[in-house]
Amino acid sequence: MQSQTNPNPSLPDDLILSCVARVSRLYYPALSLVSKSFRSLIASPELYKTRSLLDRTESCLYILYCTSNTWHEGPRLRVKLMSCTACVLDEKIYVSGRCKDGDSMTFQVFDTNTQTWDPLSVPCSETKHDFHYKIVRFDGKLHLVSYKGVDAYNSKEGRWDLVTPSIEHNKYLYDCYRNIGNVWYTIVKGDISTSVWWYHSEEREWRDLKGMVGLPKFPIDACLRMVDYGGKMAVLWDDYLPGRRKKMIWCAEIALERRGSLEIWGKVEWFAHVLTVPRQYEFVKVLAATL
Repeated sequence: MQSQTNPNPSLPDDLILSCVARVSRLYYPALSLVSKSFRSLIASPELYKTRSLLDRTESCLYILYCTSNTWHEGPRLRVKLMSCTACVLDEKIYVSGRCKDGDSMTFQVFDTNTQTWDPLSVPCSETKHDFHYKIVRFDGKLHLVSYKGVDAYNSKEGRWDLVTPSIEHNKYLYDCYRNIGNVWYTIVKGDISTSVWWYHSEEREWRDLKGMVGLPKFPIDACLRMVDYGGKMAVLWDDYLPGRRKKMIWCAEIALERRGSLEIWGKVEWFAHVLTVPRQYEFVKVLAATL
């Protein structure tokens, strides 16, 4: 860091950087309000490199939602889109959607370290994909998946290459499936109860996730989303408040434990209401990034 960015000139730069890197990211928004110097420090790449070196990284959830064909990530992005999809790759969130004409596709890149939108745009694939498509992280690369095929993004040359699709690609087309620790999971809602299932790849069958004591019953019309939360399962869902003018977003964190080759158990560690939004907001995606 340059000396003029030191939040406290009486302390060495490296000491301040080391101290802030040990603080949970939950407190970074408050720290950024202390001064311009702290705000610059919180947004600096050096801070997140130091967190990684000190093994102080944390898994952070990003809730993405839209309303009136507008995509939101907090207050930072408002782009008129007809459909949206997103994924995390190398601590960046790639957001893609079709523009109002329904034909052209656009990409936005959000850097979770600096909390800013990357000015460098990602070119669109030349493949004429159908309206229903997803962008996913697959084998460490950005893949665009649709019923018409799969493209892989070559970041070094800035182009999309057509690749051979696999069975795994098809699962990414559905929001009810999620890969956590190389195991596929899905949630099945019912009138009486909700079940979580996992796929045994060797037996080629779905099995019930055992345990799950304390998991609340989801509303039958709830939008459910799962994500790999540092090796655990995070389940998020929405529910209408009385009067139905607003919706509540709930989150449950579930620890996963494999017992032998035929059983996986889930332990609900906590669940709570985490966000309230207007009723017209559509809960689209939840993403996790390690920072």
